[in-house]
Amino acid sequence: MLLLALGAIAEGISHEIYVYSDIDSAISAGKPVLTIVHNSKVCPCTLKKCNQALELTRKIAQDNNGEFVYIEINLGDEPELNDRLKTTIVPTVIFYDSEGEEISRLQSMQIRDQQLREQLAALTEPKTEDENETE
Repeated sequence: MLLLALGAIAEGISHEIYVYSDIDSAISAGKPVLTIVHNSKVCPCTLKKCNQALELTRKIAQDNNGEFVYIEINLGDEPELNDRLKTTIVPTVIFYDSEGEEISRLQSMQIRDQQLREQLAALTEPKTEDENETE
C-alpha cells in the first residue's frame, strides 16, 4: 500500500508529494496529521459527499505551510483499513497529533472549512510553557 501525503515546502508556495509505505510511517512523521478517509466505490450521494470533503481538505492542504501532513485514504482501494481506522461513515477526517495519537474526528456533514481549520489550529499552535510542563 502506498499513501500520498502533501508536505509544504518553501513557506507554502510549492508542495512536494511524500510517499509513505504505510499509514504508521506517515503518522509517525513527527508532525500533526490531517487524514481524509473516503471511498470511491459507493452510492452517488455518498460519493458526492466524499468528493466535496476531498476538495475541501485538498484546499486546506494547499494552504499548509509545512505544519502538518495531509493523507488521503481511499477505502475503495484499501478496504482492509476500514476496521483498523474504525470508520463507520465516509467521508471521515481523522486528526493525529505530532506523536501519532488520534485527537479527534469529523464525519460527513461535520466536515466544514471552519471546523477543519479550528482543529488544525489547535494541533499546530505552539504549546505554552504550562502545557509543556504537564506532559
